[in-house]
Amino acid sequence: MIVSVVYTWVFNSTGGSLFAVVVLHGATVAVSSVAPASGSSISPLGQMLIPLLFLIVALGLVWRYGAKNLSWRERVRAGEAPSMREATG
Repeated sequence: MIVSVVYTWVFNSTGGSLFAVVVLHGATVAVSSVAPASGSSISPLGQMLIPLLFLIVALGLVWRYGAKNLSWRERVRAGEAPSMREATG
């Protein structure tokens, strides 16, 4: 669930680029596959490093951009033309 906040922010901030989210997901999977398995002799803190980093990033994004929009861009609703937003805003 924490990672979905980061993916949502990337999607919203790139104007809806699914490619950027796919690249981020691929990088996340690659890093987690390189990390030692949970049955190894690594410490519990070491096992929680990646989720902890995602938690810190997700909290920072929600704090900076707000939970309502989660983007630096103006919110766009389906079917709403850009000129309509400017006229009402």
